[in-house]
Amino acid sequence: MSCNSKLVEISTIVPLYNESASIPRLFARLIPVLEQLGISYEVICVNDGSQDQTIEKLRELNRQNPR
Repeated sequence: MSCNSKLVEISTIVPLYNESASIPRLFARLIPVLEQLGISYEVICVNDGSQDQTIEKLRELNRQNPR
């Protein structure tokens, strides 16, 4: 960890399996709640071998919010 990096105060782990349809809604609700906490956070997504477009949706969201 570098001296300039901020300590993560809360980690949210999200398991995903064929959730491409629900990912946008999940993050539209989750991120504002985490932001309101006023502390540093991370969201860790675990793709459990989805056969749909889950990974593509996650990549798209990461491009939009690369934190």
